[in-house]
Amino acid sequence: MAPVLAGGLVLAVVAGLGGWALGHWQGTRSTEQAQAAHIVGPGRAMQGFDDLPRRIENDPFAVGKVDAPVVISEFSDFECPFCAKFANETEQQILDEYVATGKVRIEWNDMPINGDKAHLAAEAGRAAAAQGRFQEFKDVLYEASKDVEGHPENDIDDLVGFAEKAGVPDIERFRGEIEDGTYGADVDRAMAIGTVLGVNGTPTFVVGEQPMSGAQPFEEFKKTIDAELDKK
Repeated sequence: MAPVLAGGLVLAVVAGLGGWALGHWQGTRSTEQAQAAHIVGPGRAMQGFDDLPRRIENDPFAVGKVDAPVVISEFSDFECPFCAKFANETEQQILDEYVATGKVRIEWNDMPINGDKAHLAAEAGRAAAAQGRFQEFKDVLYEASKDVEGHPENDIDDLVGFAEKAGVPDIERFRGEIEDGTYGADVDRAMAIGTVLGVNGTPTFVVGEQPMSGAQPFEEFKKTIDAELDKK
Protein backbone atom coordinates (compact mmCIF):
# COMPACT_ATOMS: atom_id res chain seq x y z
CA MET A 1 0.00 0.00 0.00
CA ALA A 2 1.70 3.21 -1.14
CA PRO A 3 -0.79 6.09 -1.12
CA VAL A 4 0.22 9.44 -2.54
CA LEU A 5 -1.26 12.85 -1.87
CA ALA A 6 -0.68 15.02 -4.89
CA GLY A 7 0.15 18.72 -4.88
CA GLY A 8 -0.96 22.02 -6.33
CA LEU A 9 -3.02 20.97 -9.34
CA VAL A 10 -5.08 18.56 -7.26
CA LEU A 11 -5.58 21.17 -4.56
CA ALA A 12 -6.81 23.61 -7.17
CA VAL A 13 -9.38 21.04 -8.31
CA VAL A 14 -10.61 20.59 -4.75
CA ALA A 15 -10.82 24.36 -4.41
CA GLY A 16 -13.10 24.32 -7.44
CA LEU A 17 -15.45 21.95 -5.64
CA GLY A 18 -16.19 24.70 -3.14
CA GLY A 19 -19.09 24.05 -0.80
CA TRP A 20 -19.81 20.65 -2.35
CA ALA A 21 -17.10 19.16 -0.20
CA LEU A 22 -18.40 20.07 3.24
CA GLY A 23 -21.53 19.01 5.10
CA HIS A 24 -22.82 21.51 7.68
CA TRP A 25 -25.91 21.04 9.75
CA GLN A 26 -28.39 23.11 11.72
CA GLY A 27 -31.29 22.24 13.97
CA THR A 28 -32.20 21.07 17.42
CA ARG A 29 -30.24 18.58 19.52
CA SER A 30 -32.79 15.90 18.67
CA THR A 31 -31.91 16.06 14.97
CA GLU A 32 -28.29 17.23 14.85
CA GLN A 33 -26.75 13.76 15.29
CA ALA A 34 -28.64 12.46 12.26
CA GLN A 35 -27.67 15.54 10.26
CA ALA A 36 -24.04 15.36 11.37
CA ALA A 37 -23.82 11.81 10.00
CA HIS A 38 -23.85 13.40 6.53
CA ILE A 39 -20.68 15.47 7.11
CA VAL A 40 -18.25 15.06 4.21
CA GLY A 41 -14.94 16.52 3.20
CA PRO A 42 -12.56 19.36 4.07
CA GLY A 43 -13.26 22.46 6.10
CA ARG A 44 -13.22 24.83 3.15
CA ALA A 45 -12.24 25.04 -0.49
CA MET A 46 -8.65 23.88 -0.50
CA GLN A 47 -5.68 25.97 -1.47
CA GLY A 48 -3.35 23.84 0.66
CA PHE A 49 -3.41 21.03 3.19
CA ASP A 50 -4.04 23.51 6.01
CA ASP A 51 -7.56 23.86 4.56
CA LEU A 52 -8.28 20.13 4.95
CA PRO A 53 -9.36 20.07 8.64
CA ARG A 54 -13.10 20.58 9.20
CA ARG A 55 -12.89 21.75 12.83
CA ILE A 56 -16.65 21.38 13.32
CA GLU A 57 -18.01 21.20 16.86
CA ASN A 58 -19.73 17.88 17.58
CA ASP A 59 -18.33 16.25 14.43
CA PRO A 60 -19.07 12.54 15.10
CA PHE A 61 -16.09 11.53 12.97
CA ALA A 62 -13.58 13.51 15.03
CA VAL A 63 -11.90 13.18 18.42
CA GLY A 64 -10.02 15.94 20.20
CA LYS A 65 -10.37 19.66 20.79
CA VAL A 66 -11.79 21.56 17.87
CA ASP A 67 -8.99 24.14 18.22
CA ALA A 68 -6.13 21.66 18.70
CA PRO A 69 -2.91 22.99 17.11
CA VAL A 70 -2.54 19.96 14.82
CA VAL A 71 -5.26 18.03 13.02
CA ILE A 72 -4.64 14.55 11.66
CA SER A 73 -6.93 13.95 8.68
CA GLU A 74 -7.30 10.19 8.32
CA PHE A 75 -8.50 8.44 5.16
CA SER A 76 -9.48 4.88 6.08
CA ASP A 77 -11.42 1.81 5.03
CA PHE A 78 -13.22 -0.61 7.36
CA GLU A 79 -12.17 -3.54 5.13
CA CYS A 80 -8.49 -2.57 5.20
CA PRO A 81 -6.20 -4.75 7.37
CA PHE A 82 -3.60 -1.97 7.57
CA CYS A 83 -6.26 0.43 8.88
CA ALA A 84 -7.10 -2.16 11.53
CA LYS A 85 -3.41 -2.41 12.38
CA PHE A 86 -3.19 1.34 12.90
CA ALA A 87 -6.37 1.37 14.99
CA ASN A 88 -5.26 -1.52 17.19
CA GLU A 89 -1.55 -0.77 17.57
CA THR A 90 -0.92 2.97 17.15
CA GLU A 91 -4.01 5.12 17.47
CA GLN A 92 -4.42 4.72 21.23
CA GLN A 93 -0.90 5.99 21.82
CA ILE A 94 -1.71 9.12 19.79
CA LEU A 95 -4.94 9.54 21.73
CA ASP A 96 -3.16 9.23 25.07
CA GLU A 97 -0.14 11.43 24.35
CA TYR A 98 -1.55 14.06 22.02
CA VAL A 99 -5.35 14.09 21.83
CA ALA A 100 -5.95 13.85 25.59
CA THR A 101 -3.51 16.74 26.13
CA GLY A 102 -5.28 18.99 23.62
CA LYS A 103 -2.43 19.04 21.09
CA VAL A 104 -4.00 16.93 18.33
CA ARG A 105 -7.43 16.33 16.82
CA ILE A 106 -8.11 13.30 14.57
CA GLU A 107 -10.73 13.62 11.83
CA TRP A 108 -11.92 10.53 9.97
CA ASN A 109 -12.66 10.51 6.23
CA ASP A 110 -14.30 7.55 4.48
CA MET A 111 -12.09 6.00 1.80
CA PRO A 112 -13.66 2.58 1.06
CA ILE A 113 -11.37 1.43 -1.73
CA ASN A 114 -11.79 -2.29 -1.07
CA GLY A 115 -15.07 -2.92 -2.84
CA ASP A 116 -18.76 -3.18 -2.06
CA LYS A 117 -18.36 -4.50 1.48
CA ALA A 118 -16.03 -1.63 2.32
CA HIS A 119 -18.64 0.81 1.00
CA LEU A 120 -21.36 -0.92 3.01
CA ALA A 121 -19.24 -0.73 6.16
CA ALA A 122 -18.66 2.98 5.60
CA GLU A 123 -22.41 3.48 5.34
CA ALA A 124 -22.79 1.50 8.56
CA GLY A 125 -20.31 3.81 10.26
CA ARG A 126 -22.48 6.76 9.31
CA ALA A 127 -25.61 4.97 10.53
CA ALA A 128 -23.84 4.50 13.86
CA ALA A 129 -22.82 8.19 13.83
CA ALA A 130 -26.47 9.15 13.38
CA GLN A 131 -27.09 7.62 16.81
CA GLY A 132 -23.96 9.03 18.46
CA ARG A 133 -21.91 5.84 18.34
CA PHE A 134 -19.42 6.19 15.46
CA GLN A 135 -16.24 6.01 17.53
CA GLU A 136 -17.54 3.03 19.50
CA PHE A 137 -18.57 1.27 16.28
CA LYS A 138 -15.18 1.92 14.70
CA ASP A 139 -13.37 0.53 17.74
CA VAL A 140 -15.52 -2.61 17.88
CA LEU A 141 -15.16 -3.30 14.15
CA TYR A 142 -11.40 -2.90 14.11
CA GLU A 143 -11.01 -4.93 17.30
CA ALA A 144 -12.92 -7.76 15.58
CA SER A 145 -10.53 -7.46 12.60
CA LYS A 146 -7.38 -7.65 14.72
CA ASP A 147 -6.62 -11.33 14.11
CA VAL A 148 -8.16 -11.61 10.64
CA GLU A 149 -5.73 -12.26 7.79
CA GLY A 150 -6.58 -10.09 4.82
CA HIS A 151 -9.94 -8.37 4.41
CA PRO A 152 -12.56 -9.27 7.03
CA GLU A 153 -15.40 -9.45 4.45
CA ASN A 154 -18.00 -8.19 6.92
CA ASP A 155 -21.63 -8.49 5.80
CA ILE A 156 -24.66 -6.65 7.10
CA ASP A 157 -25.24 -9.15 9.91
CA ASP A 158 -21.64 -8.64 11.07
CA LEU A 159 -22.14 -4.88 10.98
CA VAL A 160 -25.35 -5.14 13.00
CA GLY A 161 -23.49 -7.27 15.55
CA PHE A 162 -20.78 -4.63 15.86
CA ALA A 163 -23.46 -1.95 16.29
CA GLU A 164 -25.09 -3.93 19.09
CA LYS A 165 -21.76 -4.33 20.85
CA ALA A 166 -21.03 -0.61 20.34
CA GLY A 167 -24.26 0.37 22.06
CA VAL A 168 -26.15 1.74 19.07
CA PRO A 169 -29.58 2.21 20.68
CA ASP A 170 -31.96 1.60 17.76
CA ILE A 171 -30.68 -1.42 15.86
CA GLU A 172 -33.73 -1.65 13.63
CA ARG A 173 -33.14 1.91 12.47
CA PHE A 174 -29.42 1.17 12.01
CA ARG A 175 -30.11 -1.84 9.78
CA GLY A 176 -32.81 0.00 7.87
CA GLU A 177 -30.55 2.93 7.04
CA ILE A 178 -27.91 0.57 5.67
CA GLU A 179 -30.44 -1.39 3.62
CA ASP A 180 -32.02 1.82 2.31
CA GLY A 181 -28.67 3.36 1.31
CA THR A 182 -29.34 6.44 3.45
CA TYR A 183 -25.65 7.39 3.49
CA GLY A 184 -24.53 5.93 0.17
CA ALA A 185 -24.22 9.30 -1.58
CA ASP A 186 -22.23 10.72 1.34
CA VAL A 187 -19.76 7.84 1.15
CA ASP A 188 -19.49 8.32 -2.62
CA ARG A 189 -18.69 12.03 -2.12
CA ALA A 190 -16.12 11.29 0.57
CA MET A 191 -14.40 8.77 -1.68
CA ALA A 192 -14.44 11.19 -4.61
CA ILE A 193 -12.75 13.86 -2.50
CA GLY A 194 -10.05 11.41 -1.43
CA THR A 195 -9.51 10.39 -5.03
CA VAL A 196 -9.18 14.02 -6.16
CA LEU A 197 -6.62 14.52 -3.40
CA GLY A 198 -4.60 11.62 -4.79
CA VAL A 199 -5.32 9.08 -2.04
CA ASN A 200 -4.76 5.68 -3.64
CA GLY A 201 -4.26 3.47 -0.60
CA THR A 202 -5.34 3.21 3.01
CA PRO A 203 -4.69 4.30 5.61
CA THR A 204 -3.46 7.69 4.47
CA PHE A 205 -3.00 10.63 6.83
CA VAL A 206 -2.31 14.33 6.61
CA VAL A 207 -0.65 15.30 9.89
CA GLY A 208 -0.93 19.07 9.98
CA GLU A 209 0.38 19.74 6.50
CA GLN A 210 2.52 16.60 6.21
CA PRO A 211 1.18 13.55 4.31
CA MET A 212 1.91 10.10 5.74
CA SER A 213 1.22 6.73 4.16
CA GLY A 214 0.37 3.43 5.78
CA ALA A 215 0.12 1.98 9.28
CA GLN A 216 3.43 3.36 10.46
CA PRO A 217 4.59 2.83 14.06
CA PHE A 218 3.86 5.38 16.76
CA GLU A 219 7.46 6.62 16.71
CA GLU A 220 7.04 7.84 13.11
CA PHE A 221 3.79 9.60 13.94
CA LYS A 222 5.45 11.16 16.98
CA LYS A 223 8.26 12.60 14.87
CA THR A 224 5.81 14.10 12.39
CA ILE A 225 3.39 15.40 15.03
CA ASP A 226 6.20 17.01 17.03
CA ALA A 227 7.60 18.64 13.90
CA GLU A 228 4.18 20.07 13.07
CA LEU A 229 3.68 21.28 16.64
CA ASP A 230 7.04 23.03 16.46
CA LYS A 231 5.69 25.15 13.59
CA LYS A 232 2.89 26.54 15.77
